[in-house]
Amino acid sequence: MIAEETGLNKKADHRILTEHLNTRKISAKLVPKNLSVEQKANRFEICQDLLGRLEIEPNFLHKVIRRCIQKSQDNAHNTQVACSSRVSR
Repeated sequence: MIAEETGLNKKADHRILTEHLNTRKISAKLVPKNLSVEQKANRFEICQDLLGRLEIEPNFLHKVIRRCIQKSQDNAHNTQVACSSRVSR
């Protein structure tokens, strides 16, 4: 899609996105359009729990996002360290 929009080939687009913009592909979980009654009830319960948590702790989602970002950065750092130690051997 991006290659078509930019007019560049896929390899160039991939290199720009990953090396220059430091992005990575994240696969999204697909949600079926037709949920069973049990799945709908479960989803409703989880949403109610999250709403309740947000009422008690308004910054809850910000904390979750910060932790995800930190974990991602830690994983990237650990990968770089592991790769550089392999190269220096």
